[in-house]
Amino acid sequence: MVRSFLQTVGVEVKGMHQAAYLLALFALGSQLLALVRDRLLAAAFGAGHTLDVYYAAFRLPDFLFATVASLLSLYDPERLRAPRRRASAGRIGRAGLVVVTCCAPAAAAARGR
Repeated sequence: MVRSFLQTVGVEVKGMHQAAYLLALFALGSQLLALVRDRLLAAAFGAGHTLDVYYAAFRLPDFLFATVASLLSLYDPERLRAPRRRASAGRIGRAGLVVVTCCAPAAAAARGR
């Protein structure tokens, strides 16, 4: 069963739609597994201080991961290969950095309330 799953997942993606569907499927699976994880932790530890500390310990690393992943997704390797497009990629990257730098504190402050 595991081998057939890995063979199915290991097939080359043949188009943008197929890649989008695959990404959506794994994003949905990730959210479902996170829900199961949260329910198991709540059942094991109860909704108390220990579980709050566990969740708080992951807020900063998750925020940093999302920020770095967002910035890295702005740089398209195809654009960086062509010399005339490097300037536009740099402009896009700087604009993204400005947006993230300005919006991140506001989002963090709003989420903390």
